[in-house]
Amino acid sequence: MRFVKILCTLGPATDRPGMIEELARAGMDAARINFSHGDETAQRPRVEAVRAAERAIGRPLAVVADLQGPKIRLGRFPDGPVQLDDGDEIVLAAGDGPCSGHRLTVDYPELADAVCPGGDIFLADGYLHLRVEEIRQGDVRCRVVRGGPLSDRKGVNLPGVPLHMPTLTEHDYRDALGAVRLGCDFIALSFVRSAGDVKTLRDFLLAHQAQLPIIVKLERPEALTDLESVLEAADAVMVARGDLGVEVGVAKVPALQKRILAAARRLRKPAIVATQMLESMTTSPIPTRAEASDVANAILDGADVVMLSGETAAGRYPLETVRMMTAIAQETEPLAALQTAPAGDAGLPGVAEAVINGVLAMTEALQPRAIVAYTHSGSTARLLAKRRPPVPVIALTSCEKISRLGALYFGCIPRQAPALARTDEIFGLADRLLIEGGFAAPGDRIIVVAGLPFNKPGTTNLIHVHEVGTT
Repeated sequence: MRFVKILCTLGPATDRPGMIEELARAGMDAARINFSHGDETAQRPRVEAVRAAERAIGRPLAVVADLQGPKIRLGRFPDGPVQLDDGDEIVLAAGDGPCSGHRLTVDYPELADAVCPGGDIFLADGYLHLRVEEIRQGDVRCRVVRGGPLSDRKGVNLPGVPLHMPTLTEHDYRDALGAVRLGCDFIALSFVRSAGDVKTLRDFLLAHQAQLPIIVKLERPEALTDLESVLEAADAVMVARGDLGVEVGVAKVPALQKRILAAARRLRKPAIVATQMLESMTTSPIPTRAEASDVANAILDGADVVMLSGETAAGRYPLETVRMMTAIAQETEPLAALQTAPAGDAGLPGVAEAVINGVLAMTEALQPRAIVAYTHSGSTARLLAKRRPPVPVIALTSCEKISRLGALYFGCIPRQAPALARTDEIFGLADRLLIEGGFAAPGDRIIVVAGLPFNKPGTTNLIHVHEVGTT
């Protein structure tokens, strides 16, 4: 089996009937819907296709709703993509009208006040570089320093410029409620600056009787100055390397990735590495060797999840890309498995931490085929996953929503199970699922962890060594 999880962004390239099921069979564990490129109505068919694929393949698939945040974007090009060449003169202006080859509209009303002559503007994750030459009557006149192709709704970055925009915009609040109505499993918060931003979103969701786990996207340098408090406030983290690289400089991204992943492991937070992982496969059936190494390095750094963006959303080879990501992960994981996470202090209750430590010690001593966690809230499976045991964690839960969370936990195989009342029922259920799934055979040893009383969160207090087929 594969321990690292694969998150795929959905888009036009995945809208063909049956494609999402094919991606799931190729290795996709979760799907990302990007509210920067479509509202609730546009995303609904994609979520419905994920649920249909989930039923067809017989395993949970998570859906991650990614909020746009205070992202500045270009308008649309009615005549199709354009090419900006080095040395071209280009005008940027605030507004929502169409873009042309020499005039770009930007959805930030204060653009002309935010920049000054000599300042830098980056487009499309930093691929294109403009330098401001003059500001006249609201028009920002620029010279193209580094050109390239440009298409609809590409991002605009103004490094070092304080933006007078809240982390959560009215658009985001609307989309957050849309994500709840769509039944999404995680919600990703863009351009986080502080732990307070996470609290704002969580309070908003709670006010609407929703409790989606929040993934913080680290793209702004402000969030890195108090990294641990931001991670403690969140449920998971994404190293969003595109905007992060534009904001702090590409050369700093590899070291920051390692720092963020190390902090996430220490605090037991699932971590996602995203952006340009297999970028060349947007147009090529095979990746570059450097891209393959990048995926492998993210896994060795401690990523729980590796994410595909435009490769699956708009690329020519979405299926081949997922297959390649799966192959790279499988080849790399034997090395990653040697890097067990330290115990550390993650602020866990004493009993829970002691039980997790006990399970890991017994796993090392007894070498079971699997760990079976019967969990009500999913936290037992998450905490075990972050400690990286060398065997799969089979997470059994009676809640369909909780089972989907496990789709983003390293080494976790989530399965929905009936609500149980007695400990002996766990062993019989585990025997059946492990044998049917090919994870164990009669006579194999497994470790079962659960909490008494059953179906009550926060009661993990039971460890049992069980021989498959003896119930």
